[in-house]
Amino acid sequence: MQWRWNVKLIVLCSVLLPLTLAAGFWQLRRADEKRDLLATWQQRLDSDPVPLEAVDPRSDNQYLRVFVTGLPDQAHQLLVDNRLRRGRAGYEVLMPVQFDKDAWVLVNRGWVPRVDARDRATPIPPLDKSRRLVGHLYRAAKMAPVLGPEEPADRWPQVIQQPAPELLAQRLGRALLPYQLRLEESPGFDVDWPVIGLSPQQHLGYAVQWFGLSGVLVVLGVISNSNLPEWWRARRRRSHG
Repeated sequence: MQWRWNVKLIVLCSVLLPLTLAAGFWQLRRADEKRDLLATWQQRLDSDPVPLEAVDPRSDNQYLRVFVTGLPDQAHQLLVDNRLRRGRAGYEVLMPVQFDKDAWVLVNRGWVPRVDARDRATPIPPLDKSRRLVGHLYRAAKMAPVLGPEEPADRWPQVIQQPAPELLAQRLGRALLPYQLRLEESPGFDVDWPVIGLSPQQHLGYAVQWFGLSGVLVVLGVISNSNLPEWWRARRRRSHG
């Protein structure tokens, strides 16, 4: 077997091969991260809820189960736009609840669907002020892209695009906990909270695809830069002769 260098193809493979390998290893890392995230979720889901007042906001409180009986501000609810459930468009409903002196948390009551073409939400039932609220704390790793303008600040409930606590704290004029409280039970709302977007198995599947593409590039590079096809055909002729 002899080599015959195809410079253009060598350059192309030299550029693409590191990219496909990097993408494959990135998918493997994401699979590990998702496994760790699911393990944390399950561990904290199985724990008893703690009072929200005892939570250190500077700690990692993602998915921590808590309970609170606070003062809800039902006049200033927020509708987080562009939330899909089972193919239907709708909103997640956020309500400020005071759980300590000058301390507020955004309680995510759950998802409600849109009911007409003017983007109106299903009527939002009031929250029982004496009700003990139980759920888990949640903070998005990154904000979703904004798909539309915000509504004027004098209209309630307000439709918002970004549920970032630091932005909503300015709008509401209150000190907010940097986490939402996602309720476990909320009559009239869908509280089937997604934990992850892609499962570890899906990331592994993508990794296999990227590594497979890397293998194709290697094989293509070898075949195109050598006389391997001719050598193989000649060997088969000799073996059958």
